[in-house]
Amino acid sequence: MNEKGELKVDPSNHIFEVLGNNDYTDIDLISELIDNAVAAKLENRQLRIVIEVGISEENPESSFFEIRDNASGIEFENLARAISPAGQPEDVDHPLNEHGLGMKQAIASAGELEFLKTKPTNENSATVISEFSYGEIDYETENVDWNHGTHIKVGNLREILKSSDRVYGQRILHYLGARYRRMLGPPNGELDIQIEWRNLDDDDHMRKYTAEPIYPIYFHPNERINKPIVEKKKFYGPEGDGWVIELTFGYAPSSDAEYEKLGIESPSRYEPYSVALSKQGLDLMMHDRVIQFHQLDDIGLVKASHNQYNRIRGEIDMLEGFHTAITKNKIPESEQFNSMISQVKGFLDDENLLNSVTVPGDIPENCLRDRLAKLLRKAPYNKKNIDTEYTVGKLRGFVDVYADGEAWEIKVDQGNGIDVYQLFGYMDMADIQVGKFVSDGISGGARQAIKHINEKHGKEIEAVKLKNLAINGAMSDEEIEKYV
Repeated sequence: MNEKGELKVDPSNHIFEVLGNNDYTDIDLISELIDNAVAAKLENRQLRIVIEVGISEENPESSFFEIRDNASGIEFENLARAISPAGQPEDVDHPLNEHGLGMKQAIASAGELEFLKTKPTNENSATVISEFSYGEIDYETENVDWNHGTHIKVGNLREILKSSDRVYGQRILHYLGARYRRMLGPPNGELDIQIEWRNLDDDDHMRKYTAEPIYPIYFHPNERINKPIVEKKKFYGPEGDGWVIELTFGYAPSSDAEYEKLGIESPSRYEPYSVALSKQGLDLMMHDRVIQFHQLDDIGLVKASHNQYNRIRGEIDMLEGFHTAITKNKIPESEQFNSMISQVKGFLDDENLLNSVTVPGDIPENCLRDRLAKLLRKAPYNKKNIDTEYTVGKLRGFVDVYADGEAWEIKVDQGNGIDVYQLFGYMDMADIQVGKFVSDGISGGARQAIKHINEKHGKEIEAVKLKNLAINGAMSDEEIEKYV
């Protein structure tokens, strides 16, 4: 006989320890605690976060990590929910709190909770707890000299946070500056992050640091300025997927001379955007925060990392349709994610942007014309008689390159039907039989025009893709001076 009943499942406090077994880096761990404050930021008030680290080699158990903020604090009636794994305070509805696990995971990874003090504006004193657990836990109230915010202290630090002042003042500080650059920098300036590092064995050894916004540095191949070649280009998912992203793509300077040309010092090796195999690629961003740094092969844009990609810089800003992993340092693979990567990869491949520093659309047409003339003199073309800007009768126009009886016409953008008929007009007036229509893509109207002209007028016009000609490399200093 079949039986039905109820099985009681009791919560286990062991989960508060297990949450610490994750793949955080020190930067990810600290970022989770910063995110908690960002999610609770008071409107129209700068959020100030002070991180204090005390390290002792003589008494390692006394080492600590503290983080204080002037956010809204957690109301008493919501505190239990904030402590519970996957629980979220009802008064905080922010995408950086999407899982309700960050604070608990970060503290479990860092060491042992000594206390959490929190005070909202509408309560007279701070509520203080010293443990995370299910059931009833002890708390006390404390008068504090701040009006609102949260103060967390973690003791018995694990190795992940037991780093020197140099590590905090260099790598950690710079990565936090890069991760929160949109909040730290203009125009908002809504976030202030301070780090104070103390040597507990030496009272005189203390360092203070302030996080500054750190952005990817670009070196535009043709304009020689700090500018990406693709900026905030929107991509949309197929109907029903509901995702939206913006792609920014460019190339980093490759030498001290190029940094000097920009008036910028070369970044140190510990900085996020120094040129290196481990730092190539695109940052994945959500909610104005970097989720993943420097990804190409990890997200499927290329098959494997390679030195040829070291200069690639940029962002994929995920505006709609994506979620982070529970550790908030990765975007889980999904149908939407794979669809997005496929579109971005297709675009980068079509524009030949991943394989070399090429920006055909931004090279002036007169430069491309002169390059084409030089190319046609070489094998396999081996043209002998070549003229640039070949004048056609009294049309007040000219063929870009006339080579051994062929008319080559260049369009740096997508070619359309009217452009094709312009070439045909030159060919007809000058009695030229063969024409090459070179463009960065060709419209359906242009294809129809070529087919019609070839069939009805007996001409031989051929569409040639600009990216397939060896004339698209970055401009030299001499070319910039001459053409730009």
